[in-house]
Formats: sequence, C-alpha cells, structure tokens
Amino acid sequence: MRHRSIKHFMPVVATLVFSSLLAAQTAQKPAPAKPAAAKSPSPVDPRDLSGVWLGNYNESIIPNELLTPWALAKFNSQVTERSVGDRPITLDGQKVNTDPIVKSCDPPGVPRAYFHARPFEVMQIPGRLILHYEEYNTFREIWTDGREIPKDPDPTWNGYSVGHWQGDALIVDTVGFNGKTWVDNAGHPVTESLHLTERFHRIDRDHMAIDFTFDDPKALTKPFTYKRTYNLHPDWEIAEYFCTDSDKEEFFNKVMQPAGAGQK
Repeated sequence: MRHRSIKHFMPVVATLVFSSLLAAQTAQKPAPAKPAAAKSPSPVDPRDLSGVWLGNYNESIIPNELLTPWALAKFNSQVTERSVGDRPITLDGQKVNTDPIVKSCDPPGVPRAYFHARPFEVMQIPGRLILHYEEYNTFREIWTDGREIPKDPDPTWNGYSVGHWQGDALIVDTVGFNGKTWVDNAGHPVTESLHLTERFHRIDRDHMAIDFTFDDPKALTKPFTYKRTYNLHPDWEIAEYFCTDSDKEEFFNKVMQPAGAGQK
C-alpha cells in the first residue's frame, strides 16, 4: 500500500509543481504593451510668431499695369541677369547690372528681403519684434510698445516700423524708406513715399501668412496687396550670408559665365 500510495501521489505532485512553475512564469511575463495613444499637437499661441520661416522665391510682385509712368520707365531701365516678362535683359558684357544688391552689395531692404529663397527668423521680446533675414544678414526692429510712427523719420533701408495687435493679427506700419531698394527681384522701384503695411497671421503651428499692402503714390497708381504664406522650420538656424566683392566675383565666374551670361 505504501508504495502504491507513493505511486499514485507522484503524478499529483508533479502536476502541482508544473502548475506552480507555469503560474510563476505567467506572472513574471509582462503583459503586452498597449499601443501609445497618438499625442495631439500642443496648441499654438496665435500671437507667437517666433521661429525660422521660409516662403517660395518670388521674382515679380507688383503688376506693371499699376505703375505710374515714372515707375514704369524706371522699371524698364533696370538691368539684371534675369529676363522679366517682355523685358529681355541679360548681362552681355556691355551693360552694367543695376540691381543694387548685385552692383553695390546694398542691403535688400524691406520688403524685398522676404522674397528671396532664404529664410528669416522672428524673435519676440517685450515691446519689440526683431527680424533677422538671412539675405545679406539683415536685422530689422518692429516696435510693439505702443509708440506712434514718427512724422519725419530718418530714411533707412528697412524703414521705421511700428506694430499693434488686432485680435490675433499683428499689423505693422512702416515708413521712412530711403528709396534705394527694389520692391522685388524684378526691379520694381521703391520711393521715399512708400507706406508699407504688413499683416502677420499665424495660421497654425507650421504656417504663417503675411499680407503686404504697398501704398506708394509716386510709384503706384493705387495701393496693392500681395499675400504670401511662410512655412516654419523649427530645426533650422539662420546662416551667415554677406555680400562682398570676392563673393560677387566668385558668383560671376562660377555661375553667371557658365550659364552664358556675361558673354559677348
């Protein structure tokens, strides 16, 4: 009986031990991880315009039919390395490029600094926005401390800018231009009488719209508004980019001449 009892008892013990080991292993095995819930994008303050922004390159902004006779004649007299519309102008070794940023390394000025294939950064501090345009390493201040536009500001490349909020849109008025810049890369002129109004609007996290309204009675028969959207590049930094005589010579030798410009 004793041996029989042991014989019948051993399978029971084995079953209990196996069950215990299986339970222990099951307890030690972590449960399958639940798929992480998709994180909703954090809300964006529509009044936060900070970041590095880039839009598409634009050659011509102003329609020629809006130019005054003086401005149209001025536009048609410009000489660049690019043909614009019906104006067949290229460098041919005899003409001198009249583009001020090429001819003299002049700053692009506002608003032309927006229309290059290079980004700009907006930095917001109390009472001011500071814009750093990569094109020729240009800085600009927009005052948001409640001040009025000066009645007779000193003429400058970027003008004197004052901004205020209307809801979630920043409205910036700029006057005091020196008239030495172009509106765009095509060669539309700017005069000292230009009043530029910009409307900044943060559409969402990755997009910002700017409406540019040009009111320049010496150059335009009526005000004109141009709208453009810019994309946010949170991982970008503004690179160093200057215009020097050596850079101009290198550009001419490596880009313009191989492309056929500058050849007689």
